[in-house]
Amino acid sequence: MAQQIIGRIQEQTAMRNALNSSKAVFMAMYGRRRIGKTFLIKNVFEKDTIFYHTAKSNSGIRVQLNNWADTINEYSSSKKTINTPVSWAQAFQQLKQLATQSKKKKKVIFIDEIPWLDTANSDFLPSLEHFWNSWCAHQKDILLVVCGSASSWIISKLINNHGGLHNRITHTIHLEPFNLKECEDYFKYLKANYARAQVIEAYMSIGGIPYYMDLFDIKKSVTQNINDLFFGSNPVLNREFDNLYASLFKKPETYLSIIKALGSKKKGLTREALIQAAQLSNGGTTTKILKELEDACFIRTYKSIDKKNKMQLYQLIDLYSLFYIAFVDQKNKLNTKYWIQIQNQSIHKTWSGYAFEMVALHHTGQIKNALGIDGILTNTGGWIGKGAQIDLVIDRIDKTINIIEVKYYESAFSITKPVAQQLQKKLEVFKQETQTKKSVSLCMLTANGLMQNSYSYLALHQLTGDDLFRF
Repeated sequence: MAQQIIGRIQEQTAMRNALNSSKAVFMAMYGRRRIGKTFLIKNVFEKDTIFYHTAKSNSGIRVQLNNWADTINEYSSSKKTINTPVSWAQAFQQLKQLATQSKKKKKVIFIDEIPWLDTANSDFLPSLEHFWNSWCAHQKDILLVVCGSASSWIISKLINNHGGLHNRITHTIHLEPFNLKECEDYFKYLKANYARAQVIEAYMSIGGIPYYMDLFDIKKSVTQNINDLFFGSNPVLNREFDNLYASLFKKPETYLSIIKALGSKKKGLTREALIQAAQLSNGGTTTKILKELEDACFIRTYKSIDKKNKMQLYQLIDLYSLFYIAFVDQKNKLNTKYWIQIQNQSIHKTWSGYAFEMVALHHTGQIKNALGIDGILTNTGGWIGKGAQIDLVIDRIDKTINIIEVKYYESAFSITKPVAQQLQKKLEVFKQETQTKKSVSLCMLTANGLMQNSYSYLALHQLTGDDLFRF
C-alpha cells in the first residue's frame, strides 16, 4: 500500500504525466544517498510496477545476475523457475519476456541503484542500450525508470550519453533535499511539534535529508536529537559520514580530502588553493572529481556575478558535511553531551551565523518570492571583490541589484553603528569595483526580524526566517 508522500509536488506531477504518456518513457532519477528516490518511485508507481530490482553494492557480475534471476522469478507468473542469465543481454531478454506477460495499461520497470550493475567488463551498458533501442522504445506501454545515488554515473552514462543512448532519456528528475517548508511538513507528518526556529536549527545541521529526519525522537527537542545523533552513545550520523561518500564514489579518499579542505575554509577556495590544501594534481582527474561533487550537490562553483572578475571559488554547501567537519571529525567524539553543553558558547553562535547563510543560499527561490521578483529574469550568484565578499547577489533584468545580507540572531537583530558602517562600506566597494549602473539595494534577511532603529533604513527590504518557508 502506497505511503503518504510529503512535498515533491513537481516531481510527482512529472511522474504522473509520464504514466499518461502515449509513448514509451525512459526516466532517470538521481540524487544523493538518503534523499528518498526509491520511496518516491515506489509509491508513485506502485500500482503500475511489473518489475522492481535493486542492485547490490560492491558485487561482481555473477552475484548481480543471480540477484536479477531472483527478481525475475519473484515477478514471473510462470510456474517454471527462470535460470540465472549468463550475460546482461540474456538478462534483458528475460525482462522483455516478463513484461510481455503483463496486461497493465502502463508497465513500469524500475531498476534501483543502476550504477552498481555496471561492473568492469560486464557489457551492462551496451545491453541496456539494446534493450531500450530494439524493444522498449517501440512499446507505448513501457515506462523504464532507473535511479541511483551515484549522480555522476547517471549524468555521464545516461543523460549525457554520446553512444547508443544519446538523447534516449525522455524524463530527467534531479531529486534534491527538502526545502524548509517540506521539512516543516515532514516533521508534522512525524507528529513532531517543532516551531519554525527549531526546524531551521535541524536544517542547519542535517540539511533537508528525509532519512536523517526519520531518526529524530520526536519526544525530544531538536537540540537533544542533534546531540544524540552526532555525539550520543549511539551516534548514527557520526558513522554516516564515511559511508555516505564511500557509497557514492569508488575511491572516496580523494573526494573526502576535497570536502574536508573546503569544510575548513567555509567561504570557499580557488582551484589553486584547493589543489594545494587537498594535495591534488592539477589535471583532468581533479576536474572530473570536482564536477562529480558538484553534480551530487556537495559543492558549488562560486562564480562572481561581476563579469569583469574572472575569479571563482569552490565552496562546500552540503549542510550535513559542514556540520560534521566543524564539530565531529577527529574531535568531540568522547563527549556525549557536547552539543547541549556549547549552546550558549561563541563557537555555537559563530556556526549558527554561517549555517544560516548557507540555508539562505539553498532558498534563493523563496527569497525572490518574498521580494516579489520571482517573475523577473535574474542572475543569482555571489560576488568576490578586493575589499569584500558577498555570498548572495540577485542581479535583475530591470536594472536593479539586490544585495542579500544574512544575519542569524536568536532575537530581533539590531543594526548598530559599527554594523551600519560595515554594510555601507560593503555596498560602496561593490559599486566601485563593479562600476554598475544599476540601482543597488540592501536586503536584510534575519532569523527573527530586524529591530527598528536609526540605522534600519539601510535595509530597503527586510525578510525573516519565516520567508524561507514559502513553498
